[in-house]
Amino acid sequence: MEAELFWALGATFIVSLIALIGIITLAVKPKKLDKILLLLVGFSAGALMG
Repeated sequence: MEAELFWALGATFIVSLIALIGIITLAVKPKKLDKILLLLVGFSAGALMG
């Protein structure tokens, strides 16, 4: 029972962290966003594969 609770809380935390990254991305200036776009695409591709 405790393991399921741990996995549920962990998954919720990860999804919330990804949403927070999306909100921060909207607040970043376009010039700076161009610099970190490749990193963000790599992170999202890894998340989809992982």
